[in-house]
Amino acid sequence: MSWLRTMMHQEPIIVWSFIIGGVGLALPLVVPPIREAMGYGAPTPKSPPPVRQLIETAKQ
Repeated sequence: MSWLRTMMHQEPIIVWSFIIGGVGLALPLVVPPIREAMGYGAPTPKSPPPVRQLIETAKQ
C-alpha cells in the first residue's frame, strides 16, 4: 500500500480519476437493488401520443 500513498502524493489527479471511475462502474450494480428496496420499479418508457390524437387536439 505504500505505492498508493506515493502515487497519491505524486499524482493525485490520476488516483482520484481511478477512484471516481471505479465508483462509476459500481453504480449500475448497486443502485437497482436500492431502488427496488425503496419501492421504485423499473422505469417504463413513455411513448409519444398517437398522431390521430395530435390532429384532433390541433383541430380544437
